[in-house]
Amino acid sequence: MGIVTGAVAAYLVGCVPAARVVSRLAAGRRWAPWAALAADAVKGFAAMALFAPVSSLGQSLTLTALVAGDQWPAFGNETGRPGVAAAGGAITALTPVAPFVWLVLWAVGFTASGFLTLALVVATALFAPALGFVAGWPLGLIALPACVMVLERQRAALSRVRAGVESKHHWRTES
Repeated sequence: MGIVTGAVAAYLVGCVPAARVVSRLAAGRRWAPWAALAADAVKGFAAMALFAPVSSLGQSLTLTALVAGDQWPAFGNETGRPGVAAAGGAITALTPVAPFVWLVLWAVGFTASGFLTLALVVATALFAPALGFVAGWPLGLIALPACVMVLERQRAALSRVRAGVESKHHWRTES
């Protein structure tokens, strides 16, 4: 499969509202958000495993197209999705160390700030260089455009943090 064909196929897979479908099927259940997250991750993994060529450029274009399809689908009226789970699943198809790197970065961001939004931003901003350091610089460069796209989607959430209306986890110590 060619680079452009793989990217177009990945975009179309990204357009599939997997999280919304799973959320409706599992409505009212406690595990529904986790199922929706897993559905998007599986969608990303499948798209990368099926359509990504061997070249780094082709893998980067496929990943970027997948995230673009998740964030700006060609059909339906759902927009504004962050693309994090789909990107995470896709990068995991390239290297199984990726979720662990992202989770460590997220935990550092959450522990330092107490905000879920800031934890996501910290993890995403540092992910490409950290992945490059841990798994090889080509993988870090492959992930970079998708990380930029995910960060762009977090602008509204960051403005809520600046305005003081975003909920924060308050660490409690027992006296």
